[in-house]
Amino acid sequence: MNKFLILFRWEMQPFVIPELISCCEMFDINFQIENKEKLINQGIQTPLLWINLPDEESAIKICSRAILIRAIYKIFSDSETFETLVEDLQKKSENEISEMMSNFNSYRIDVINSGKKLTQKHTVETIRKLSFIPFEANHKTVSLKNAEVNFVLINDFFDPEQPNNTSARSIKHVYFGRQISMGQGELKASYSLTERLYIGNTTMAPQLSFLVANQALAKPGTLIYDPFCGTASILISCSHFGSYVMGSDINYKILHAMINSRSKNVKRQKINLKNNKYTQKLSADQIPNIKNTFDQYKMLDRFLDISLVDFTHNCWRKQIEFDAIVCDPPYGLREGSKQLSENKKNLSDQEPTVRSSNYFPAKQQISIPSLIRFLIIFSAQHLKINGRLVFWLPTTSHFSYKDLPRHFCFEILAYSHQNITSNLVRRLITMKKVLDFDPNNSKHYKLINDIENLNQNQMKFKIKTKSKSKSKSKSKSKSKSN
Repeated sequence: MNKFLILFRWEMQPFVIPELISCCEMFDINFQIENKEKLINQGIQTPLLWINLPDEESAIKICSRAILIRAIYKIFSDSETFETLVEDLQKKSENEISEMMSNFNSYRIDVINSGKKLTQKHTVETIRKLSFIPFEANHKTVSLKNAEVNFVLINDFFDPEQPNNTSARSIKHVYFGRQISMGQGELKASYSLTERLYIGNTTMAPQLSFLVANQALAKPGTLIYDPFCGTASILISCSHFGSYVMGSDINYKILHAMINSRSKNVKRQKINLKNNKYTQKLSADQIPNIKNTFDQYKMLDRFLDISLVDFTHNCWRKQIEFDAIVCDPPYGLREGSKQLSENKKNLSDQEPTVRSSNYFPAKQQISIPSLIRFLIIFSAQHLKINGRLVFWLPTTSHFSYKDLPRHFCFEILAYSHQNITSNLVRRLITMKKVLDFDPNNSKHYKLINDIENLNQNQMKFKIKTKSKSKSKSKSKSKSKSN
């Protein structure tokens, strides 16, 4: 095993370890990190983490998927201060120097300050102090734009107990090494919602949807289903990694693109059309909808279809199996959690009913516990063994591990959290199917634990949301009167 240093992106700290573990499992990589269970439960306290991997190829594979990894490095020397690090580098043997100088002709040196901002002048002075390293003697040339190898000096100032980027922070550790590979953080910009053809009020941000895709182990040849797909943001991320995707939703208007897309790109098109800057109407492939959004990203071959479905009425054959089920269910905050309100009795003995073409069945509110039960039991029925169920669950800050929904067929792998407000927390639940669903076992048609407290969470969210909206409307009316 070889030792490497990972530098994480810090904005989604609770998600980094579950994503790292999922990426390693995806490529069947054997890895070792200290205090693994503690890190899973409590998260990391610094953006830097040592990891043991079989080889550099393993590090490259992990970086090819990880959204929250900035880069992985092979460290040649580390110390508590820059001065002692320089002394250690100067004492390196010829064999160690030759290993450092092997397999490249051009290089560059970057200085990374973790937890504190330093001036460009300080960065240049630091690089000059490393001029004793015999790059020129080994016929290596500097290339700032197209370097074959990036060497890095990492100054670790990070201190979770102090505010970011303050002069009070002192250096904790210094590392010098070579960059093996960079993570996939640029996908956030490549799939920016501002340029996406079709988005709505509840479209998930690219970074979050790619996290879901990694937790679901999305990869070529897998089939992934989103029962509450909306504008298909999560499915787009899964499709990027090669999965075949399909989705459903109860909202007719969203699936048939009867809502106004919030994309700035589309808004610009509408303004241009309104001002008659374009003489022709939009072509069929330019109309904002889910299918054309997949075509926008050249992934139409992996988009199977979407269907208008009430998820609480199971319309799937028993034989169908998915590699993963992913979703961000509606919980009544910005998008209502609904189901059809018609009688669910067996209609086989009744006379067939002819509906008009513009008929829309009535809907009614469904509670969060009922929705979660439907989701987990459906997943137990239609996931392959070792398949994953990955879904977002809004909770209060008092929510604990024992409150997580449990089922006999599933093992809970991760439950990372994202703080929305002081009391509202959104959790990404990852569950793995470990037991076949038995249709003759009554226990498999219900959850192990009681999740009625989720209904209380829903009521708290609604009360807070309504109170905020009321206070805003009052302030607006006051300002108008003034």
